[in-house]
Amino acid sequence: MRNRLRASPLHYSSYGMREKRQSKFHDYNVLRIDQMPEVEVDIVRSAQPPTGVGEPATPVIAPVVANALSATTGQLFNKLPLKLST
Repeated sequence: MRNRLRASPLHYSSYGMREKRQSKFHDYNVLRIDQMPEVEVDIVRSAQPPTGVGEPATPVIAPVVANALSATTGQLFNKLPLKLST
């Protein structure tokens, strides 16, 4: 479960920062694990039965990266993939 939660930001960071042009899996332009920051996962115990793992973390990744880039560069980002203007 931890690895699934760590992989979710990897996939969606790739989507947010790179062009997603592919014909099949072999040419999917995903970030490599050594290109990602450390992802810390905390799993909270619950009496509820488990549901989807990883999916809840995916929608927020691109906006988080965009906000971090905006805070760093002063540029606004409102479409994917995120690109710095020169």
